[in-house]
Amino acid sequence: MTYSIDWLVQHYAPFFDSFGIDSRTLVSHFAEWKEKSNSDSVRDYLWYLFHVLLGETKKQVTKAADYHRNLHEIYLKMLEFRVSVEEQKDNQLVQLIIRNKIQQWQHELPYPFHLQAISLNCCPYCERINGQFFEPEQVIEDPYFASAHCTNEQGCSCGYIPVKLEN
Repeated sequence: MTYSIDWLVQHYAPFFDSFGIDSRTLVSHFAEWKEKSNSDSVRDYLWYLFHVLLGETKKQVTKAADYHRNLHEIYLKMLEFRVSVEEQKDNQLVQLIIRNKIQQWQHELPYPFHLQAISLNCCPYCERINGQFFEPEQVIEDPYFASAHCTNEQGCSCGYIPVKLEN
């Protein structure tokens, strides 16, 4: 498949528009980026744009929960691109998504919680963790899922759900 700027606009314009970057800006900025980077790869340009969004959301968002919500949307779109277009797994990105989601819950949920591991028949390693409970800080430090121990060829599909701590 050939990846052109028209392809990028067709598939990613609504996503970028939600962050204030319209289609016209995507196209005009591509011309500038090509000159500066000495590359005409639309796929590389898209990765560049994802990283711009990551940097800009940190500068523009003042509430921690909003920041983590934005990061979650960006990370998910990055993972979608990595898996569906580049046809690669990216467990490191999955770990970023997990850590960020936990941090978002820490800012948004009005109660203390621990995390229950949820594996959907991902691999034998992840199945051993399935159902276990962890403290949020423990998972942020060592996310367990999407680690080098996961043997799923498509990448880890596991995660956590917050469970309210009972007094």
